[in-house]
Amino acid sequence: EIRAPTVTTLYAMEFLVDAVDAERRLLWIAAGTAFKELHVWSFPVERVNDDSSARLQEPSRLKGHLGVVCRAKWSPDGRRIATVSDDRTVRLWERPEGQAGDADATEKDASLWVGWGHTGRVWDVVWLSKAFGEVATAGEDRSVRIWDGAGRCISALVAHRGISIWRLASAGSFLFSGGNDGDVKQWSLETAISHARAGEESEQQLH
Repeated sequence: EIRAPTVTTLYAMEFLVDAVDAERRLLWIAAGTAFKELHVWSFPVERVNDDSSARLQEPSRLKGHLGVVCRAKWSPDGRRIATVSDDRTVRLWERPEGQAGDADATEKDASLWVGWGHTGRVWDVVWLSKAFGEVATAGEDRSVRIWDGAGRCISALVAHRGISIWRLASAGSFLFSGGNDGDVKQWSLETAISHARAGEESEQQLH
């Protein structure tokens, strides 16, 4: 059992195990709160076992979102975190490496970039292969949006009926979305990006 020092309302959480060296590993926890913050903890894996409980230090509190943080996802290399919120944005963050709770890391907007484009709350985010952008997001406005490394929306894909796309999954050159309409859509990222690079209308159904 691992306990945080303070109680807060969490809306999202994702774990990452990162090797420090051949013998030591750290458990990283990224959690989105109801109070507009991303909390990040690290903890030695060796201290976690079935017969003990442990208490975390105060987290690094990364501020910038203006609403509930609905989803947090570690990058494939474990160095960055992508978050989405009901403030209609997607944000990217560097993993805090300093002492948890350090004031310099917690009192300012620490996000690498902010992506605007959704017209409703954003529910999910996934990392993409570099060939097809940086991340993809989906939300209440029933659009899937693809963002490049500078935080620009390079493609908007629309196909679901009604409202809300709840979940995304990526696999190579394909993206999958699950919506409130009960459908699962498959998208060709290669086609979407080629349309975007050609300056053509990217709001289209690609399944």
